[in-house]
Amino acid sequence: MHMFGDEVVKNRLGEALEAELAKSGIREKQKEISCILGRWYNNMTKEEMEIFDEAEEKILQYISFYGETAYRLGAMDGIKYGMEQKAEWKDTILSLEDMVHIIYIYDAVKKINDIMLGKNEIYDGREGILGALGRVCDLVYNGTSYNIKLLGEDEADNTVFSILDKNEYSPEERAAMLLCKTAV
Repeated sequence: MHMFGDEVVKNRLGEALEAELAKSGIREKQKEISCILGRWYNNMTKEEMEIFDEAEEKILQYISFYGETAYRLGAMDGIKYGMEQKAEWKDTILSLEDMVHIIYIYDAVKKINDIMLGKNEIYDGREGILGALGRVCDLVYNGTSYNIKLLGEDEADNTVFSILDKNEYSPEERAAMLLCKTAV
């Protein structure tokens, strides 16, 4: 078992990596390589094509393994460095007290929605006063610990709103969960 979670690596090497690579201009480099290989590939015999395809598959496996290993090593180095520096793992400018206040507001907005609409409507910032008040959801989400955000967008959303809707816990307890200062 790796020190750094497989799920985190999978998420970061998936959509997050692809988005960063797209910004870097990698598509143009891929096209250049494809053109060169295409010219070469078109002049091959069937036997040479099979050998080429086998080699290409092994190279792709190597690149994938290399990238995953490099990411794990970088992440573990970052964790070790943070521990040596006695980092408080502040990924947000929000303190626990700030998050508690925001959760109190979140709870109030949810109750207003329930009273006025008969149910808690899905958050949508374009819905007048209640929508504007509902923007507190953005504050909560943006202030959430990076550990939760590393789960990937959908899983992070589910985790954040699952914690917020745990009414059996006080706002203080839920704030601690969102900031990963206690078990989720």
